[in-house]
Amino acid sequence: MRTTSRRRRRAVGLVVVALIVAVGACSKRTAPSPFDGESIGELRVVVDNQNFNDLRIYAVTTRGPQSLGQVGGRSQSDFRLEWRQLDEIRFRLEFLAGGQHNTMRINVSPGDIIEISIPQNPNNTIVRRR
Repeated sequence: MRTTSRRRRRAVGLVVVALIVAVGACSKRTAPSPFDGESIGELRVVVDNQNFNDLRIYAVTTRGPQSLGQVGGRSQSDFRLEWRQLDEIRFRLEFLAGGQHNTMRINVSPGDIIEISIPQNPNNTIVRRR
C-alpha cells in the first residue's frame, strides 16, 4: 500500500512539474530594454507618398544617412530600421525627377512607428510618431 501511494505522489509531482514547464514555455517574452546595449530594437517607418513623383528616402541621424528604399508616386511603403537608443531622426526625400527635401527632426525610441505623409508640396510633409 505504501508503494502505491508513493507512486501516485510521484506521478502527481511529475504532472505538476510538466505543467509548470509548459506554462513557462507559453508565457510572453518581455521586449528588449532600449537601455540594454546588447538589445537591438527597430523602428517601423510608414511612408504615404501623395506626390506624383517617385522618391528615395533616407533616415538621417547623428551616425549619418541610411537608405531606407524607394517609394513610388501615389503609393505607400513600409520600412524597418534597426534602432538601439533614444535619439533624433529626420528624413531626406530625394525625388527622382529632381529636387530634395529634409523633414523636421523627431525624437524616437525602439519600437516606435513613424508615419510620413508627403503631399504634392513636399514642404508640407508631416512626420509623426505613433
